[in-house]
Amino acid sequence: MLALKVHKGKRPNTQFGSFWIPIVDWRTARIHLRNWSTTMARLRAVRYLTMVSVPNRHPVFVGVDFSVRFGTAVKHLPFVPLCDIDQGILAALKPLSSTLSEALHHLGQGYLIGKRQLGMPPAEYPEMVLGADLPGNCIKWTKDIRLLMRSDTREKLRRKSDGEPE
Repeated sequence: MLALKVHKGKRPNTQFGSFWIPIVDWRTARIHLRNWSTTMARLRAVRYLTMVSVPNRHPVFVGVDFSVRFGTAVKHLPFVPLCDIDQGILAALKPLSSTLSEALHHLGQGYLIGKRQLGMPPAEYPEMVLGADLPGNCIKWTKDIRLLMRSDTREKLRRKSDGEPE
C-alpha cells in the first residue's frame, strides 16, 4: 500500500509510531491530503510531502479518523500486518458510490455522523500508524508541497479562463 506524509523537515519520520495518510484510491487521496495539509498548515508544520510503499507484512494501525483514538497511546494500538487490515476500514477510504444520509454510520472502528456526497470519502482524516520502523528503501520520493499547491492554483486559473465552474 502507498502512503503519504506531510512534514516540516527534509527527511520524514519512518520510525515506530509515525503517522501517514493511507492511499487506497487516488481520487480520495487528493481529498485526504488537502484535509491533512490544511490542518497541519495551521500548526506551521508543512513544507514537504513524501510517498512511501508499505510492505504487506509490515505491522500498522489504519484508522478512519484520527479523533477515534484520542486517549490511546501509540504503544497500545492494535498493530496488525497490512494484509490483515479489515476491508470495511479500507472501504471507508474509497469514494462513495451513493450519498449517505444524516444518520449514524459504522465505519469499522468508529462512526460517521453527517451527510456525505457521491464521490466523497466517508473518512475525512484517515491515518496509518507504523508499528515498526520502515526501511529507507520504501521511500519513493519527497517533494516540496508548494509544488502541489501551486498546481492546484494553476488548475483553478485554467478553469476560470475556460469559463468552467470551480
